[in-house]
Amino acid sequence: MSSTFESSKLLAAIGSILLVIPSVNIIGIILVLIGMKGLAEHYKDDSIYRKALKGVIVGIIGFVALTIAILGSVGLFSIFNTRSVYTGLYGTTSSYGTSYVGTFILLLLLLVILFVCILLMALYFRKALSALAERSGEHLFNTAGTLLLVGAALTIILVGLILVWIAFIILIVAFFSLKSGTNTQSYNYAPPSPTTPTTANTESKYCSYCGSPVSPGATFCAHCGKQS
Repeated sequence: MSSTFESSKLLAAIGSILLVIPSVNIIGIILVLIGMKGLAEHYKDDSIYRKALKGVIVGIIGFVALTIAILGSVGLFSIFNTRSVYTGLYGTTSSYGTSYVGTFILLLLLLVILFVCILLMALYFRKALSALAERSGEHLFNTAGTLLLVGAALTIILVGLILVWIAFIILIVAFFSLKSGTNTQSYNYAPPSPTTPTTANTESKYCSYCGSPVSPGATFCAHCGKQS
């Protein structure tokens, strides 16, 4: 169990380091996902892995949208700007298509899809990191998740990218700081109230000579004075 935890922790930490490097961030995402799967099994909370996996799936959809946006805009630009020749009653005329509307609409639509996917990806990862923080007791995961979500929402400006980069740095520190124990809240319970000792002999006792009641433990009868 301990070796599995350490290997999962190391994979997630290395993956977080690779997230900072643009050329290998895809490998980093895969390593983080594998590491979080192992951590989810260690902490017995499958939601840690499931939420992270949903974030990766949404991110892949966003990446596909970005690819289509780039290729589609180039293709439509060439289509809408081809030269057309018309031969009619008044001679031959030529014109160039100058409509950029189709290219702009497609590019705008796919960029909106990309932004939504990035936002959802960050939201799912924030939920996964919050669950991991709750189970492990390492609150840096909450900080990293919050910065990642805010940075994703501000990706249209430079500040968003800086926040995402800072979130990755904090994530690296958080994974390396993980401890194998599960976080358990301590509660202050009131000590149990002492039980009232019961009298060993609560049965009534009577004098064998006069029949008067005698106090428990008494040797002589208080009424006739004889030994009971």
